[in-house]
Amino acid sequence: MGNFVFFPRLHDIRPRAPMVARSAQAGQFVRVLPWEKGELIPLTLADWDAENGTIDLVVQGMGTSSLEINRMAIGDAFSGIAGPLGRASELHRYEGNQTVVFCAGGVGLPPVYPIMRKHLRLGNHVTLISGFRAKEFLFWTGDDERIGKLKQEFGDQLSLIYTTNDGSYGVKGFVTGPLEEMIKANQQGIGRSIAEVIAIGPPLMMRAVSDLTKPYGVKTVASLNSIMVDATGMCGACMVPVTIDGKLVRKHACIDGPEIDAHIIDWDKFLPRFNAFKAQELESKRKHGFA
Repeated sequence: MGNFVFFPRLHDIRPRAPMVARSAQAGQFVRVLPWEKGELIPLTLADWDAENGTIDLVVQGMGTSSLEINRMAIGDAFSGIAGPLGRASELHRYEGNQTVVFCAGGVGLPPVYPIMRKHLRLGNHVTLISGFRAKEFLFWTGDDERIGKLKQEFGDQLSLIYTTNDGSYGVKGFVTGPLEEMIKANQQGIGRSIAEVIAIGPPLMMRAVSDLTKPYGVKTVASLNSIMVDATGMCGACMVPVTIDGKLVRKHACIDGPEIDAHIIDWDKFLPRFNAFKAQELESKRKHGFA
């Protein structure tokens, strides 16, 4: 396994997983067991190479497991990798003056990358709105990096918009700013028509995108990074409350997702689930010397 540090606490690792690499599709993820008695954690596939039998995972060090993973060096091995899991992204060919808009928040950019690449290869125009906290947190954006290379390959078929919270690079603010401008322009018959929006990133960001697009009826999909255990639909840890035909029902992010119609998610009920184990996470970090 090889790894490369983009900035503190974020690593791009490339483990060998031939069976996963041969079957992977855009939008899917894997479940990783870092060590024999560790915890199972879901990680989105950022890329894969079927010929070489490798997959790419971008890991942000947040809890004990991810921080431990980012300590790994070339030659170290996971105890297990299961996948590919979840449903592949649903892709459609959009004719005419339309664009598929991706809203990527921070470490949401890696899972966006293979889906965006697939849309481009289908012939769709793509607009990437990628948000970061500040200029020093940018990654994959250079001319010789992944997004830069996609731009060189597809040219005007790919439009790039970067935002930073502090305005140190690109547009000041959040991804919702440029998206709102695009929607309002569409209302006036200006610019490319938004075919659909795919939001991947922090839960609050995905909700903000959903809240923005819903009144306008713009199709919006959120790729959910719920807490998971078995990732096969059995444990129920990743339940997502959704409203269908006026009734509150539940989907599993692992087998019904990770991409789910953002406008049917009950965000008020869903968001608190992310804080359910904060106390245990902090205790684990203390126990392992990370806090």
